[in-house]
Amino acid sequence: MKLEIISRVPEVKNGQPILFVHGAWHAAWCWDEFFMPFFSERGYPCYALSLRGHGKSEGEIKGAKITDYLADLEKAVAEIGQPLTLVGHSLGGYLVQRYLEKHKAQGAVLLAAMPPSKYSFFVRVASFPFFKALSSYFRNRPIPPPSKIEQVRRFFFSSTLPLSTVESYQRKMGPESLAILIDYLITKPPAPEKIKQTPIIIINGADDRKPKSNCSELVSGLYNAEFQVFENTAHNIMLESSWEPVAKRILVWLDQLNSPKG
Repeated sequence: MKLEIISRVPEVKNGQPILFVHGAWHAAWCWDEFFMPFFSERGYPCYALSLRGHGKSEGEIKGAKITDYLADLEKAVAEIGQPLTLVGHSLGGYLVQRYLEKHKAQGAVLLAAMPPSKYSFFVRVASFPFFKALSSYFRNRPIPPPSKIEQVRRFFFSSTLPLSTVESYQRKMGPESLAILIDYLITKPPAPEKIKQTPIIIINGADDRKPKSNCSELVSGLYNAEFQVFENTAHNIMLESSWEPVAKRILVWLDQLNSPKG
């Protein structure tokens, strides 16, 4: 199965490569708008993965599970073949957390990432026969992105982003696996003691309308991570009009991470 991995590799390299991992309904394209040009122009080789069935990647979205997406991430890391910093947004941020349970990375950036676990009670409910039957029925039904432009804006973007820009991003969005969300609700949370061995920075947008359970001070404490909230920024941090202050903050963190020790 061939996965789409887009790249921007500078002639003069000043840091370790970055692998960007998108969230639900998106693909590698969401990083190539601003973040990949920004970091590659500053000497960081940049790569962005489209998970199976997303963007130009082969494979099926229908019925895809967390383990499938993790296999895609592992394959992308193996293809790039270098020590990497991982940048994950939303669902991609959750995949990065899962990846770090078993693998090492140079560092990790979690943008509006899905937290380790919010609905712990679903772990108990998952054993009930009715829930298993229901999840089995819906597991193979992909979820389309929001169809109304105001829903897209409300879910992903701040109110200041021009409607024409929101529409252009909406046209690039595609369906997502419902099995992923079911897995997230019923799977044991990632293990902080394994993940916190990796340097991590967590960034949220103050205007993110998704549940406030997105990675916050609580999770930064679990992972011994740096944490910052940016004003006038909603869920799709990397596509907001305020993307550049976020990118500059990450750049400072990356430069520190890549600076010679001692």
